[in-house]
Amino acid sequence: MTTPEISEPEALQQLQQLVERNRISAARGLLTTVLPAYPESLGLMTYAAWVDYLDDDNAGAKGTIEKILELDPEHYSARHLLALIFEDDEDFVSAERELIALLKTYPEDADLYAVYGRVMLATMNFQKAQRLADEALRLEPNNETALNVSVLSAFINAPGSETRIRLEQLVREHPEQVQTTIRLIQVLLDQGKSVQAYELAREMVLVQPDNQGLVELASELKVETHWSMKPLWPLRKFGWAGSIGIWIAVVLMGRTGVLERLGISEYGFLLVMVFLGYVVYSWVWPPIIRRVLS
Repeated sequence: MTTPEISEPEALQQLQQLVERNRISAARGLLTTVLPAYPESLGLMTYAAWVDYLDDDNAGAKGTIEKILELDPEHYSARHLLALIFEDDEDFVSAERELIALLKTYPEDADLYAVYGRVMLATMNFQKAQRLADEALRLEPNNETALNVSVLSAFINAPGSETRIRLEQLVREHPEQVQTTIRLIQVLLDQGKSVQAYELAREMVLVQPDNQGLVELASELKVETHWSMKPLWPLRKFGWAGSIGIWIAVVLMGRTGVLERLGISEYGFLLVMVFLGYVVYSWVWPPIIRRVLS
C-alpha cells in the first residue's frame, strides 16, 4: 500500500476547511486519495458521507453511514446525518425516531432540538415545532435553524405585525433559509392550507421582491385563494375526476327520483343548466381573474 502524502489528521483538517467552504469537488478528490490508505478511519468515512449528502447523493451517504455504524453503532455524527437524510427524503417518521434516540444521549444538544423542530414544521405540528425551537434557543440563542423554525412556527400560529417583522429580519439576515420557507409553503399547499401558504409567500416577496420564483409563486397563490375561485374547489382539487363526479351526481339525481321525492322535479332542466354553467365558469374564469390580479 502506497503511503499518502498527508497524514490522517492533516486530511481531516483539510476536509473540514473544504466542507465549510462548500468546496465539495475538492473534498471528494482528497477523499479519493486518502480513504484507501485509511479504510477504517471513522473521521474520513464521516466526511465522505457528508460530501455525498451535500452533493445530493443520499443513497451514497446512507451506504457510508451503514459502514460507520457497523464499527461504532453510537457514532453521533453518522446518526445525526442519517436523521438529516431521512428528513431530506421526507421520511419524517424515521427522522423523528432517530432524533429522539439521539436526544436521550445528548439532551443538551441545541442542533438536535432545532432539526427536530424543523421536522415537526414539515409535518404541520407547528406548536411542537415552536416548543422545540424554544428549547434549542435556550441552549444556543443564535442557533440559525432554531431561529428559522421559531419564526415560521410563530408566523403560522399567530400571523401579525410582530411575526412579519421577525420573518423579514430572518430572511434578510439568513437568505439561505428561503428554500426552507418555500418548502413550508409547499407543505401548507399539500395540506390544503392555501390561505396560510399565500400569506407566507406574500411576506417572502416583500422581503425579496427580486426573487422571480417567489413572485410567480405568490401570484399563483393569490389567484388560487381569491374568493371567486372557491366555488371551483372540487375541480381545482380533483381535476377531471371532480368534474365527472359532479356530472354523475347530477345524472343520478335525475334518474333515481331524488328530485321527485323532494318535490322539485320540474327544476331538473334548470339543474342541468346550472351544472353546464358551472363547467363553463371553471374554463373561462380562472384565466380572466389571473389577468385581473396580475
